[in-house]
Amino acid sequence: MNYSENSIDIFRKVVEAMTFPISIKSVSKSGKEYTLKVCNIYHSQPGFEVTIGGKKYVIVDYSDETTLIVKEDSSLEKNYPPTIAATSFDLYKPYFFHGTPIGTEEQLVKIDDASKKTPMVWMLENYIDEPYDEFSAFEKDVNAKWFFLTQCDPEQMQSPELNHNCIKPMERLAQEFLKKLNNLPARFYMDEYRPQFITHSKFGVYITNKGVQKSMFNDKLSGVELDKPIIVNKDYKCPDGCN
Repeated sequence: MNYSENSIDIFRKVVEAMTFPISIKSVSKSGKEYTLKVCNIYHSQPGFEVTIGGKKYVIVDYSDETTLIVKEDSSLEKNYPPTIAATSFDLYKPYFFHGTPIGTEEQLVKIDDASKKTPMVWMLENYIDEPYDEFSAFEKDVNAKWFFLTQCDPEQMQSPELNHNCIKPMERLAQEFLKKLNNLPARFYMDEYRPQFITHSKFGVYITNKGVQKSMFNDKLSGVELDKPIIVNKDYKCPDGCN
């Protein structure tokens, strides 16, 4: 019997399989800061740590999709090399959470270190599965809301800085998530998919005509919401000797 795979398990595997290798094309140094020309900055965000050549650096800024500025941080590492000789490094990965707002908050408050819970991809429950009949190649429509969220303090930033430091990185992460789905055509039908993104500068509970009244979680978060059903194809794998 081929039972439909649980939707949370399906999308957890997608997120956990995502990788973000960054190739370094050139390096220039000014004091303790390094300007890296790269192929893709992905969801790089100012203030987050990266490990390059075995040493920890802090992201200072990015100027476009191929320029990343990092700095040495003596509180993290000592004896930095005179330059960055590494030709690549892996960007930090997002964490996957799912649940109701209350249930997810109960998970998040137990994690003190922000770098161990953000950036996150949060699959909101309750979601709706709409199965197709047994003769269809499609398994089901997954009607869920996905949130791509990161640590950000909107009260300490003006709108342009908030957009640059928080929203744009999460927009890029959401696009990489969709790119991953597109690269798995046997499992996801994306040919006619048109994403709908909703920006959350201050992630919270939205009350019509009143804006954001309070933060949904204790963590100060910003990001984007993906709100459109995704079609999952049937997985025809069957254990040997079984029907």
